[in-house]
Amino acid sequence: MDNKLLPFWLSVNVDRNPYAIAIVDGNKRITYSEMNDSVSRLAGWLISRGVQQGDRVVLLLPNSSEFVISFFAIARIGAVAVPLNVQYKEQELAAYLKDSNPKVVIALGHLIPLIKGIILLINNKACDIVSVHNERNESFSYTQVVRENSPFSGTVNVLSENDLLCQYSSGSTGIPKRIMRTHLNLVSEASNFNSTVKLANSDKILCVVPLFHAHGLGNCMLASVYAGATLVILEGFNRQGVLKTIQDERITVFPGVPFIFSILADMPLREVMAFPFLRLCFSAGAALPRETFQKFLEKYGVPIRQLYGSTETGSVSINLNKDVSETADSVGLPMKNVEVEIFGEKGEILQPNEIGNIGIKSSAMMKGYSGLENLNKESFRDGYFFPLDLGKKDEGGNIYLRGRKTSFINTGGNKVDPSEIEILLGKHSKVKEVVVVGVKSYYGEDVIKAVVVPNDRCDEREIVEFCKGKIADFKIPRIVEFRKEIPKNPLGKVLKKYLH
Repeated sequence: MDNKLLPFWLSVNVDRNPYAIAIVDGNKRITYSEMNDSVSRLAGWLISRGVQQGDRVVLLLPNSSEFVISFFAIARIGAVAVPLNVQYKEQELAAYLKDSNPKVVIALGHLIPLIKGIILLINNKACDIVSVHNERNESFSYTQVVRENSPFSGTVNVLSENDLLCQYSSGSTGIPKRIMRTHLNLVSEASNFNSTVKLANSDKILCVVPLFHAHGLGNCMLASVYAGATLVILEGFNRQGVLKTIQDERITVFPGVPFIFSILADMPLREVMAFPFLRLCFSAGAALPRETFQKFLEKYGVPIRQLYGSTETGSVSINLNKDVSETADSVGLPMKNVEVEIFGEKGEILQPNEIGNIGIKSSAMMKGYSGLENLNKESFRDGYFFPLDLGKKDEGGNIYLRGRKTSFINTGGNKVDPSEIEILLGKHSKVKEVVVVGVKSYYGEDVIKAVVVPNDRCDEREIVEFCKGKIADFKIPRIVEFRKEIPKNPLGKVLKKYLH
């Protein structure tokens, strides 16, 4: 098997150490041999249901062993995994399921009635549904599939340039952009990351960030399997649960987001635990406040490293500086085999400490947005991808982020396009005008705020209730402010700086 294919790295670890623990998921401890067996059985079932190379399989699952096994089964047969957020509501799921046109959906049991309704609505008669937990009669049982089907022993002619992952990223119009990445892209990302941070099969990686997100998928799942390490899965964030798991499981690597680290940094000293085995903490998804870095370091004795990446590129850089306190605001140097340059408006490479457009070149990044040729012309030049991030490099090559050219709100690691919420609230009968912005919470994370000009008596509860069920909970405004008018300049442009 080609070493540029993701399943190759699972098979390598099965051959090297079949009884090593691959996944810890609650009370389940799954060896690499057992994981491979479940992957083979699910792969065989997918083929028996007519799933072919290039067909899409949607994963609507929380962090779980079922997510990991399903992803690798999809990879083994040359199909394409489409991981989606389990918090999405009917309207959002309908859009993604229509666009991806899946052959199979693997989802939590309580979501099955909703999914069946959507599948009927979009007229996808060929789609099978597999139920995980709370398994329902109107769908196939995941447990039965991996228990009763024979392991897949055949071969599929999968190439490294074949698509493996389909993810979505919000666009400036509120319309999701489809991002396709290949086997080569994902293997390159895992290889670059592991070579940079020097993961070993003795490492234990805590997975509390969502696996459907690029951060969790790349820096937890792919990194772990590539290294033959142990992936310790938590379905969601609970501060006591995280601390206990780090201690009990002897976690060595802890990927997180600023919100998670800020909660842990603010814990009372009486609840703080010692982590003698923890060697690497890193944060991604948004800038880490210096206060959080300092508090966490003082309480736990481990510095939080900042990592930079995107859905389009995977991990790009990480701050592994020995004197990390001096460069805590930096996202560090590029990963092995990744190039990053800072470009001026005329396309010239800027000098150290000059702020410009970040350009990324890597075999881990996508080739382009599906069906968006004009955007691709803007986003790709001379082999570099331009993610609309602004930044600079210092004399040592360390990268510092300095904002974005767009106004996405980063809440809890989720990128939210404010225009999507503005369009929705604009349909409310009592809303004359609305602008959505991100404001900083006490813990330093972005919180969604809606500034509303009403045309009738209206309160915050009405606005929030109007959003419920139409968009994911993390997109619903946490703050609603009513004003008589929206501040604008003479040309009619909204002055968002007066809305924060």
